[in-house]
Amino acid sequence: NQIESLQSLTSGWRSVPKEKQEISKTFLEIKKMLVKYQKIAPTTINKIEGYDVSNLGKDIIVGSLVAFIDGQPEKTLYRKFNLKYNLSGPDDPEGIRQILKRRLNHPEWIYPQILLVDGGKTQGSAAFSAIKEATLTKQITVLGLVKENEALVIPKIINDKIFGWQSLRLSRNSLVLQLFQAIRDEAHRFAQKFYKQKQSKRLLTK
Repeated sequence: NQIESLQSLTSGWRSVPKEKQEISKTFLEIKKMLVKYQKIAPTTINKIEGYDVSNLGKDIIVGSLVAFIDGQPEKTLYRKFNLKYNLSGPDDPEGIRQILKRRLNHPEWIYPQILLVDGGKTQGSAAFSAIKEATLTKQITVLGLVKENEALVIPKIINDKIFGWQSLRLSRNSLVLQLFQAIRDEAHRFAQKFYKQKQSKRLLTK
């Protein structure tokens, strides 16, 4: 009976889905990157949020927040932001900063360990300034993903200040890159969807 109980208990360990093994491996690689370039070793990584801004001049300016839990989109945690009254015109970095200022005022939306912004140093700096203002630099780290060359941009931080940047060109087969691309693309899709809704409404009211 004892042998059967042990066999039953351990049988699940051998049947862990491949996806779970891959996401665990991916998060381990991300941790190593953060330790190497930011000297940060998060206890755990399970929640990553992605952000994007979409605009049509000064008439429609919107932003998106998407959340991934354990590598999977969690659509109940997605949020839309109307930035028309925060910005006087197209300004993606300031849009990112405004979104994050509003998002970080909601601690009941459990904070992520990583924020991913669509863009490079400028967008990353804007995101970091919002996190610093909220005194959360020890809890949340910022990364950027540049569309043009799919480079991952990592700010190097000392004493709550960015003193440099590390740009990484990961292999197209990299699970880390594929995860960040999925989050970036989903944030873009969600922002575009909200943008089109606002645009349709605007056309109907003309």
